[in-house]
Amino acid sequence: MAMKWHVLDAVFKRNFVAYFSNPTGYVFICVFVLLGSLAAFWPPEFFNSNLANLDQLNRYLPYIMLVFIPAITMSVWAEERRQGTDELLLTIPATDQEVVFGKYLAAVGIFTVALMFSMVCNLIILLRWGTPDAGLFFTNYLGYWFVGLAMLAIGMVASFLTSQPDRRICARPAAQRSAGGGRSSGHRDEPVVGGNSAVVEHG
Repeated sequence: MAMKWHVLDAVFKRNFVAYFSNPTGYVFICVFVLLGSLAAFWPPEFFNSNLANLDQLNRYLPYIMLVFIPAITMSVWAEERRQGTDELLLTIPATDQEVVFGKYLAAVGIFTVALMFSMVCNLIILLRWGTPDAGLFFTNYLGYWFVGLAMLAIGMVASFLTSQPDRRICARPAAQRSAGGGRSSGHRDEPVVGGNSAVVEHG
């Protein structure tokens, strides 16, 4: 089944804008940029090698992303629960795959923005202290981006699987209330009909 691109676009915009409408999102990006710069330039190996590259960041960035990536993937579902709109996802004309893929694109956009800020900051520092190899520098960040895409995919699947039981539990009481309402209304009609027939027989 082909995905509805207008649904993907709506889910993407909603989650992307919601992330940056919360101050916590900016805090996480600032922490990510700060930790990336510290990992790249704080170790003494950077000055001992006398090379304007990101060898030290290559060593520590996977550990930083192990903290930052789950913060992104969990936030796209936690925001739905916080606003109480997680049940609304069950009513929109979209499949689970479309919702998850739209949220994944939003997470990719958030990660890309954070990585761009990190790239600009580290490039400024390297240009201040030396002459970095542009091809090597941008290739490093391209590799970081692809690693982030893979980690985001794993995190989104894990977040989606853990949120599915909650969504089913939320949906079940609503269905029971709807079915119960139909039964109760039927019970209310029966005494009225019986009462009318009794009056007719008495008359």
